[in-house]
Amino acid sequence: MDSSTALREFLEYIIGQLISQPEEGAIAHELSEDGTHHTFLVTLTKDDVGKIVGKNGLTVSAIRSLLIAAAERDGQSVSLKVVGPNEAPVEQDGT
Repeated sequence: MDSSTALREFLEYIIGQLISQPEEGAIAHELSEDGTHHTFLVTLTKDDVGKIVGKNGLTVSAIRSLLIAAAERDGQSVSLKVVGPNEAPVEQDGT
């Protein structure tokens, strides 16, 4: 399994365990031209965004830390953006 697939499945599992409407969520993935930086955009319902962001952003920060650690194993870097319907990304720094 390549690192893109592994990171996406890892993120899907974590997010899926925390939200109440997984069928309404979507994860988009972009890989940089040099193949070393992954950007994940997670789109969720408004209520589920609140669950993922957590109090003072602690939950999304923990998810981002786990994702960064998993990516670094393969010499990769990663960014995670979480958005609700028609919203701007929440917490864009993850590199």
